[in-house]
Amino acid sequence: MSLRPSAKTEVRRNRYKVAMDADEGWRRREDNMVEIRKNKREENLQKKRRERLFDSAGFGLAAAQSR
Repeated sequence: MSLRPSAKTEVRRNRYKVAMDADEGWRRREDNMVEIRKNKREENLQKKRRERLFDSAGFGLAAAQSR
């Protein structure tokens, strides 16, 4: 039995999971990770903006405690 793949096994290997190319999968995962990082960053910025808005309007804890 030889360790070299025959033409038949090569064809089977090339047809296995043809729907997803390795490079395409890598690119999609990378795009998803970038999108997740952008969303997380935007959420954090929104939280900071809301905190500043409440603090400047006098609704913060420091304003409540000083009354």
